[in-house]
Amino acid sequence: MRMTRRRTRRSISNLPEELVEEIISRVPLTSMRAVRLTCRKWDTLSKSGSFTKLHMGKIAAAAREEGESPPVILLTDHQLYLMSVTPTSEIDADPSTEPKGEHFSCCLKDDDSDQQVKIHQIYDCEGLLLCVLKHDGRVVVWNPYWGQTRWIKLRFYFLTPMDKLDWCRYALGYSETESEKKSYKILRFMDIDIQQWACGNGDRTEGENVWYEIYDLDSGSWTTLDVGTPHWHISFNSFGVSLKGNTYWRASPRNTLNDGLASHLICFDFTRRRFGPLLPLPFEALDYELVTLSCVGQEKLACLYQKDDLASTTEVWITQTIEADKVSWIKLLTLDTVGPLDFSFLLFGSFLVDEEKKAAFVFDLHRYAMRCIVYGIGEAGYLRKLHLQEFANERGFNVRACPYVPSIAQIKQPRGGQREQESRSETVVANQKTSSFAAFVERFKAQRMRTKMEVERGET
Repeated sequence: MRMTRRRTRRSISNLPEELVEEIISRVPLTSMRAVRLTCRKWDTLSKSGSFTKLHMGKIAAAAREEGESPPVILLTDHQLYLMSVTPTSEIDADPSTEPKGEHFSCCLKDDDSDQQVKIHQIYDCEGLLLCVLKHDGRVVVWNPYWGQTRWIKLRFYFLTPMDKLDWCRYALGYSETESEKKSYKILRFMDIDIQQWACGNGDRTEGENVWYEIYDLDSGSWTTLDVGTPHWHISFNSFGVSLKGNTYWRASPRNTLNDGLASHLICFDFTRRRFGPLLPLPFEALDYELVTLSCVGQEKLACLYQKDDLASTTEVWITQTIEADKVSWIKLLTLDTVGPLDFSFLLFGSFLVDEEKKAAFVFDLHRYAMRCIVYGIGEAGYLRKLHLQEFANERGFNVRACPYVPSIAQIKQPRGGQREQESRSETVVANQKTSSFAAFVERFKAQRMRTKMEVERGET
């Protein structure tokens, strides 16, 4: 009996590598962790470039065969899920969603406490995720496919006085060397045009606080980025979209008569470490109208625009060409409804596009039931709404979705846990910026308190 078992184990371990690759490549994405824990040989094999390409190819082929879009990562209620969306062009059919496995966070745990973390926001870059944590002075770069993480301490951390949100915006991207090696970086910025901030009864403070900084995963250090006087304004609720290593935001000209028209894009080029010119959107949108961005594969951007009119016209556009300094657009679809759609995702939602089937999927949050909704939008008046009962959102906050394609990129770890020594001048600048923003936050709190007291006295 013992000999039989021993022979069985030996025969499995001695299978040809090509055959083992073929067998393991049929394992679902959500079960790869169990494969890697089976034995050291399988762990090593599953991390090879040849196997990863084979595995990704089978995942994509299976999705196409089932008529599914690529897997989608959904963030809701501070947790991540992996799911798929099956589009349909039939007017009488509903889009369907299928959860893939359990919480895709795979219990993303704190390295120190071994406790599952709460994820406030995600930013993706070709399969890598930048996770901004809730009420935590750190961020995490995570490759879910490998299970690799890189924990990064922030140099400063401020929360908005009202809803305790992180003041900063983030982006994950990369620069490329001549050998086409990707060097991953994080852009983090707090750009508060205080004249844009209404305080209570409409009074506005004066002044401006701007701090852009970059974290280099190769050197393990933060560096203040000199952007001069920005010619752009990126709204607080504008989430960046990564494409070909760069990040794009909806933006408007700064300090001009057209400041209320957010009808532009702006790109941050991670290789040149600078912002490009304002690029035109294919329409003129007011700052309060619903405009949000998404990516289509690895080559195109998509833009969803809902007009503030009686017809509640919704348009989806995709780019024909897109670079840091130029863009051209083509309309994918238009939907006119009787009465406005009940989209509430202006601040926290997102959408995905299936260009081939001319369909879009808006991931939203039900205003009252506190659960996720997917709107299927297509041609010829196609509109369907699907409630995702599995994905409740008790707090009614943060619904984000992004297409997920597994990445073979290895997350570089700092040598010996050390990081590059910060220069003296950089330390001085960082301390000055931190003090300036801390003082601004206190002034902002005090002004809101005064405004609140004035309103209360007026009511009494």
